[in-house]
Amino acid sequence: MQTIATPRNTKPATRRITICSKSYNRFGSRNTPYPVLRLGGKWLQDSGFKIGHVVDIICEKGRLTNAIAKEQKYEALQERFQREKIEIV
Repeated sequence: MQTIATPRNTKPATRRITICSKSYNRFGSRNTPYPVLRLGGKWLQDSGFKIGHVVDIICEKGRLTNAIAKEQKYEALQERFQREKIEIV
């Protein structure tokens, strides 16, 4: 996982959000509510998360840790294109 560097004297920012619910109706059964967590805002960009980034989410009891994935889809596709282009020529 990629680590985002922060200045030495700066504490990491804490964000507090509320878990919402979303219900799904599956095959005629009753609606079953599930927890939903949505993250959005300029603070994500300021923390190093960009639109299109692939993010790894580590799930532990009572804790979620988000980190930018080491390998991004667009980087892998670009490398694959370059390899295939070279092989075709």
